[in-house]
Amino acid sequence: MRNNSILISAEDFSSHDVNLTHVEEYLHQWNHVTVVYVYRRLYTWLQSYHNQISRYIKIDSFRANNTDNVRMNITDFIDQELSRNMTQYITGYYESIKRYKAHGGIDKLVILNMEDKTTDITQQFFCHAMPHAENTCNKAKRSVDKKRSRNDNRSMPLVYYDLAYGAHRLGMINITSQKQLDSAVQLIENHQRVTLNRSSDVEFPFVVCPDRPVLDKLLEISLGMEEWMVPEFFSSPFGESKLRADFEQQAKLANLCSVDISATVRSNEWVNFLSSLNKNIHNSTRF
Repeated sequence: MRNNSILISAEDFSSHDVNLTHVEEYLHQWNHVTVVYVYRRLYTWLQSYHNQISRYIKIDSFRANNTDNVRMNITDFIDQELSRNMTQYITGYYESIKRYKAHGGIDKLVILNMEDKTTDITQQFFCHAMPHAENTCNKAKRSVDKKRSRNDNRSMPLVYYDLAYGAHRLGMINITSQKQLDSAVQLIENHQRVTLNRSSDVEFPFVVCPDRPVLDKLLEISLGMEEWMVPEFFSSPFGESKLRADFEQQAKLANLCSVDISATVRSNEWVNFLSSLNKNIHNSTRF
């Protein structure tokens, strides 16, 4: 019904201790209520969360120069999150879904699967979750190919800030302004992708990976979560076997592993470049 619908999005709704009575009191003015959860594999969500909480890297950190790293690395972050009783957190997440399913004021609960690459997540939302959205669903289907062929703007991967800070910390480059930092990060990325011909932001020869027991625990929780959240997908060819293979691949790269910054910037393929970079950023930002 036009002009009689509302879309409310808040991560707090997935908390196991959310007061459903208060939620129902607010939503009772609508005749139909659909609750939508979005599923993402735990180990990829942790990477995204890690980047999200450390995405604001500014020149102040370089001027202070008082920490070994500009942000917590992914290896330590995974250790930290698992030590905070991740199993209890996931159990609470399950319980919140059960409560919504059992609640009389909820008409429908939909779980959108970000790991299902056969269907775009936007298409999943408008075609399977949003009621009375047939026209929007059709537009979403038509826009999928355009979206895939478009080069969207992307944020600079934070690993290049890590490398810049590591080189700065070791005295290999000297960064004193935001302009110099921005220039250095772009040149470092270009060196990785063009000069060294590594198309990926996670392919580095020197990495420090979590211990195998930590990886096994993360894998076990990730498998259990997918089996519970999207059981049909989990049992399909795109589910468990793909998850295991993808996890093991990421466990060798700078997805779940941390780049050894000191070893990387001191290696032969980076030393001469960083010397030239230091001259370039100061010459280009002098005026």
